[in-house]
Parts: sequence; C-alpha cells; structure tokens
Amino acid sequence: MDYDATGIPASYVEGRRLPRETVDLWLGAIERRVPREGISTVVDVGCGTGRFSAALSARFAARLIGVDPSREMLDQARAAVREPGIEFVEGEAEHLPSGDGTVDLLFLSMTYHHITDMDAAGDEFRRVLRSGGYLCIRNATVDRLDSFEYLRYFPSARALDAEMLPSSSGLIEAMRDHGFEFISHDLIRQRFADTRREYYEKVRHRALSDLARIPDAEFDAGVKDMAEALERDDVEGPVHEPVDLFVFRRP
Repeated sequence: MDYDATGIPASYVEGRRLPRETVDLWLGAIERRVPREGISTVVDVGCGTGRFSAALSARFAARLIGVDPSREMLDQARAAVREPGIEFVEGEAEHLPSGDGTVDLLFLSMTYHHITDMDAAGDEFRRVLRSGGYLCIRNATVDRLDSFEYLRYFPSARALDAEMLPSSSGLIEAMRDHGFEFISHDLIRQRFADTRREYYEKVRHRALSDLARIPDAEFDAGVKDMAEALERDDVEGPVHEPVDLFVFRRP
C-alpha cells in the first residue's frame, strides 16, 4: 500500500498512538525472548512514524535504523524522534539498507501483511541478520480478527483483513522456509485506548490501512454507527486488542 497516496501519514500519530504502558508491555515481551547482550544494531522495518524506534533503541542501548517506503511517514518520524543513534532511511523490506550480517535484531510492527514479495523479504532478512541474530514480528493475524471491535462497524474492512492478514501458522511456516529457527509465539493483549471515547476518536482518524481502503460512504456510516453505540451503551473502561508476537533466530 502506498501510504503517501493516502491521508494516513497526517493522521497516523493520533490514530495509532499507543499508551506508554503498552509500549513497555511490548518491549518486555521482546526482552523475555531476546537477550540484551549482543544487540548493538537494530533495524525497525516499516517503522512508520517511529512509534517503537526510540523505545527499542533505549531498551537495548543500540544503534537503530528505521526503514519505511513512505517519505511522509519518515518526515514525521524524524520530527518526533531526535535521540542520538537513531536514523531513518527510505527503503523496503525487500531491499534493506544494511550490509550482509550487520544487524543483530530485525523488528517488524504491523508490517508483515504489507510486504509485497515475501520471498524476497525473507531472503533479505536472512542476508542482513548475523548468525544468531533475531527477527521479531509484531502483527495482527486472521486468527484474532473477531477480537477487533471496530471491525463490527466496517464489514468491507473486515473482508479485506481476512484476505490480507496472515495466519499464525502460515507466518511461522514462511519464516521457517527461509531458514529461520522458530523461538516463540506469544499473544499480547495490549491496551489500545484508555476509554471507549478515545477508541472511537482513534478509529475516526482513519489511520488504519483497512479503513483507508474502503469506500468513503461505508467509512462514514460505520463512524456514525460507532458514535451512536457510544452514546447508547453504558460501557466504560479501556479497550484491549490481541496482537501476536513471533520471534525467530537466524542459525
């Protein structure tokens, strides 16, 4: 998907913002599987606006390269993330700007299902990772599709996700086929919004790629239905979403 041809980069920060505790939750889950020792170079593939970049760099005390094909996303990342040791580079998963065996940790967040040529990307992951390096993939899967509340209001978006998202078993098999050793698969129940109102506002920003693809009329109708449900239903509390974490190692 060409994000620069959509309105997503302008709304991504507000529409996809994660609470600090959620970012920490993910970093803790990664660190349980990936030891800090030996991690000096991290590549954040499909980094977007860099919402995990600074935290990853700090947690592993590592140099980080954020890679994304969207120039507008990278502009926002450079404006928001100014910590030393972090740089953002235009590029794709199929053509990473790193030398052979120079990366200790590859991190993909909600990027896997956007990769056009998975065979080429898998080969590229193996090329840039050193022996013993780690590949961490954070991604929604088709297995959990009915757990995402907003999809109740956008049936066409759900149909797109059903076609686009990987299954957990399919993702594991694909990476094994590219020579990676499977380490773990964890389901992380993350807090996406602190309140139902905040959840509605995030969805309304239309920063999710599936919502950007559906007709405007359907999006407007879904937002209207969400707003009516918000006013009608007496439901309080945060909104959680289940997202999968896969960890592999290059032999």
